[in-house]
Amino acid sequence: MKFLTSTAAAGKPDLNKMATSVVQNGGPNPWVQLLQIAGHIVRGTGVGVGDYYGHGLWMRDLDPVFRKEYVPKSRKLAYNRALRMQELGLDKDLIEDKIRTEAFLRKHGFPTSRTLATFGGSDPAPSIEKLNSVDDIVAFLTRPANPPLFAKPRNGSLAVGSIAIQGMASDGVNLVLTNGVEVPPRALAEEIASDWPAGYTFQELYHSEATLQRHTGKAMASLRIVTLLTDRGVEPFYAVMKFPSATAMHDGASLNKRAKAHVNLQDGKILRLRPHKRPHLGDLTHWQDKDNPVLGFAIPHWDQAIEICTKAHELFPAHGILGWDVFITEHGALINEINANPTDVYQMASRSGLNNPDLKPIYDRAVAYAKSKNTAS
Repeated sequence: MKFLTSTAAAGKPDLNKMATSVVQNGGPNPWVQLLQIAGHIVRGTGVGVGDYYGHGLWMRDLDPVFRKEYVPKSRKLAYNRALRMQELGLDKDLIEDKIRTEAFLRKHGFPTSRTLATFGGSDPAPSIEKLNSVDDIVAFLTRPANPPLFAKPRNGSLAVGSIAIQGMASDGVNLVLTNGVEVPPRALAEEIASDWPAGYTFQELYHSEATLQRHTGKAMASLRIVTLLTDRGVEPFYAVMKFPSATAMHDGASLNKRAKAHVNLQDGKILRLRPHKRPHLGDLTHWQDKDNPVLGFAIPHWDQAIEICTKAHELFPAHGILGWDVFITEHGALINEINANPTDVYQMASRSGLNNPDLKPIYDRAVAYAKSKNTAS
């Protein structure tokens, strides 16, 4: 039995299911859907299947302003690359290696999540335990002092291959995950060694700050803050809070519904909450706390979260755009990961295109700044 495949399975698109859902929600029949997608391909709009279904481009009553300002997934890489200052020396390898990123940021005084051990890959920092075999992994996982743990691939993304371990089960033999599933330690260790030989990490398991956790649930909810480098220095660009499903171990892909919240950069208050990849549904007002609306809730430690992301971005002057995954814990904000090519969460959470009047002027200044640096070099 596989224990690390649920996220990947949940992330795989089921075209038949999506096409059927469109019809059930008042959209065109499957043949018309195919014709509309083909039309986008012929016209060169950049819109693909993921855009069409995930952002509701099939909807007859879709806001034409959103359609006009929307940046398709296929163009997001070019959107990000336009802000790179190649001649200044990109730190892509450093950013993609979670262990090196953590050590680098800690060296410069920034609060980060803490890795305890790694399997595979290059040797970690001296403070991190190196696991070299299945037996080593089993010994680490069953050592009473180590759990609770959050484990994930060293160079992974989108939470694929991740798992949250609460501790030993009542039988004293199996591990129990945060979703209640019991796992034989050796079976889990063998899967890690087989499927992730390039590197797998084990870090402390964090929980959201108490008032935030009432809304987001037991699984850690990460805050995505995107920053841009412009002629005015590092500027916050947008912020999105990822709300996990009620049964998930993390806020990545899951079989049950999850949501994304658009956060006000000025005060950290939640402006809008949208169901993930269910564009035909209306805005949400509540998540796990059914008695109190999440709209207007101010994310704790907000000023610190913005400050550590903007200050840390200064360490990467060749990267005009960076996406920061931040944990909001009882003890403050922690940087968990950096993304050199941040994916599209803003357009889903805000139901507004990236080329809207609020963001486009900032982005254009960042592009102009990047061009000036590339030209000067």
